Amino acid sequence: MNIITTIARVLLGLIFVVFGLNFWFNFIAMPQAPAGSPPALFFAAIYPTGFLAVVKVIEVVGGALLLSGRFATLGLTLVGPVVGAIVVNALKSWATRAYPDLWLFFLGGMFIIVVLFLPGGIVSIPVRIKTWWARRAAANAATSAPVAP
Repeated sequence: MNIITTIARVLLGLIFVVFGLNFWFNFIAMPQAPAGSPPALFFAAIYPTGFLAVVKVIEVVGGALLLSGRFATLGLTLVGPVVGAIVVNALKSWATRAYPDLWLFFLGGMFIIVVLFLPGGIVSIPVRIKTWWARRAAANAATSAPVAP
C-alpha cells in the first residue's frame, strides 16, 4: 500500500508542477477558446485580476511539496481546494448539459452527501477504504479459522 501512496503522491505532484509552470513558460500549447464562448469570457475576466497567477503559484508550491515527500500533508492542504474546485466545476458542467433544469438540485445533493457521509472530505476516502479492507480481512480470518473439537 505504501508504494501506491508514493506513486499517487508523485504523479499528483508532477501534474501540479508541470501544469502550474505551463502558465508562465507555455511549453504545452493551449488551444484558444472561440471568441464569445463561456471559457473565453471567463479567462477575459480573470486574467487581468492576477487571481489565476496566485492559483498557479499555489499549484506549483503544493506540487513541489508533494514531490518532496517530507511536507506532503502541507502540499495536499494547498492543492486540495484546487482539486475540489476542479471536481465541482466538472460535475457542474456535466449536470448543466445532462439535466439543464435540475442541475442545481444535483449539485446541492452532491454537497449534502459529502458533508453527511464524508465529514473528513474526499481525502478521507483512502483511509476509509483501508479501514474497511482491514476489517474485511479480519472478519475473513475469523470465519476461516478452524474450530477446535
